[in-house]
Amino acid sequence: MKKLQERVDAFSRAAEAHTNAPPLVLTGPEINALLANSTNELKNYVSVSVEGSEVKGQISLPLEKYFKIWMIHTQGRYLNGAATMTVALTNSTLLVKLDSLDVNGKPLPEKIMTGLRGQNMAANSNNDPRESEFISRFESIVVTNGTIILKARENVPPPPAAVTN
Repeated sequence: MKKLQERVDAFSRAAEAHTNAPPLVLTGPEINALLANSTNELKNYVSVSVEGSEVKGQISLPLEKYFKIWMIHTQGRYLNGAATMTVALTNSTLLVKLDSLDVNGKPLPEKIMTGLRGQNMAANSNNDPRESEFISRFESIVVTNGTIILKARENVPPPPAAVTN
């Protein structure tokens, strides 16, 4: 864990300094270790694996907190199952959306999945100023070959100063 945290910290410092840091490559077990040692509340609800170009996970999410499903009472209920998720970065916003979810080995009905697919499970991270600032340091997130690759924003020179006469 110490070596992993050192890699993440070095990447974070380089990204913050805009020094064109090399990408940070993480496996599923590394992501789970980072989650377990973070303050992010998802650590209590998700275990991640990365298979090829897919992010999969075992989830146990409180419905009332993460999903709003029209006409379904969600208070005190959990969504438990095996999920396949899309992870992306768009305009410095982290997107984590369910593509599919199997509960007890069976896919959820399409009527329910349609509502769930529209929800961003990372919305709380995007709304947290500290986490949002950290996410804004990334240019892209790519899922490939069983890894998640985080690329820092490249150093963009400031615009030229205005010349006044």
